[in-house]
Amino acid sequence: MNRRKQFRALATRYDKLATTYRATVRIADILIRLRARPDKTVLQDPRNTP
Repeated sequence: MNRRKQFRALATRYDKLATTYRATVRIADILIRLRARPDKTVLQDPRNTP
C-alpha cells in the first residue's frame, strides 16, 4: 500500500469513477511488480537469444 502512495492519482483519488480508480490501482500494481523484478527485462529481443 505504501508504494501505491507514490502514484499521485492514487494518493489523491483523482479519478471520480470507481471503475477508473480500480483500473489505476491495477496499473500501479503492475508497474510496482515490474520494477521489483530482479532481472529488469520485460521483453527480450528474439534476435539476441542464443
